[in-house]
Amino acid sequence: MNIGETRSTFTIISGPKNVGIGPLYEAIAKHPDIGPRLRAMIPYSSRPIGPGEINGREAFFRTQEQIRRMAAKDPSRYELFNTPHNLVAYDLQQIDIILKMPCLIGLMVLPPEIGGRIASNPRIKDHSGVRSVFISPFSLFGHIPIKKHKGGYTVHQEALREMLAAWIKEREALLAHPDKIAAHEELKKQSGHAANMLVAMLNHHHDEDKVQRAVDRAMDDMSHAGKFKYVLKNTDWTGHPNWKRKPLLGSAGITYSNVLEILQGYSGFKAEHWPLNIFGEF
Repeated sequence: MNIGETRSTFTIISGPKNVGIGPLYEAIAKHPDIGPRLRAMIPYSSRPIGPGEINGREAFFRTQEQIRRMAAKDPSRYELFNTPHNLVAYDLQQIDIILKMPCLIGLMVLPPEIGGRIASNPRIKDHSGVRSVFISPFSLFGHIPIKKHKGGYTVHQEALREMLAAWIKEREALLAHPDKIAAHEELKKQSGHAANMLVAMLNHHHDEDKVQRAVDRAMDDMSHAGKFKYVLKNTDWTGHPNWKRKPLLGSAGITYSNVLEILQGYSGFKAEHWPLNIFGEF
């Protein structure tokens, strides 16, 4: 099928910090056929307009009272999110407009809590043109310890915390020693233990409090994965050299190819589907 002949789609992408979504979006935006067709929702925001910003381009800037009054008129149309200093509203009707136009590709990169709520909103959840993707550093089946029961699967949360801490430390150490990344990747193919030993030998100092705060954030982000239609594993974190290769290599290349399939409405990609209650009691 020719890319230009496909119907419009809308995709929401989320994942924990530094999982590679930033360079993934940059690669998608540079695609010669897809980049020019990308469209996004423009949120309503109560924050002050910034230098160089235009009302209606980065956001529709309104007061909190105006946003709440607008959303109250049609609650099913808007998703509201409070931050410590800002109220944000996403107008789901913008998705309808994008889907009704020919050959557009709607794409939003959102934090998992926001992306998960929008993806599971009844107004768009079952729409054939809407897809949602969670990018995870691990596979649920084969990597994360789980327990199977009548209700499905439940994650072993302490084990996942340890895995996330190791992942965060690995990224920090290898970014500080980029000359060791190639050797680390080769060792991972042969022995995960040997690859971990290499990271340990780098003697990179980690701020343990900072690492644990990052793990807390990542655990919260991962808890939303079941709200997304598809979960893709990507092991090439933000800053990994595979994101700068042409063409993209390794896990970065696989993730990029799968997301391109999803954006175009195809079904030939490989993805996991995580249960909604995956982070229940173990």
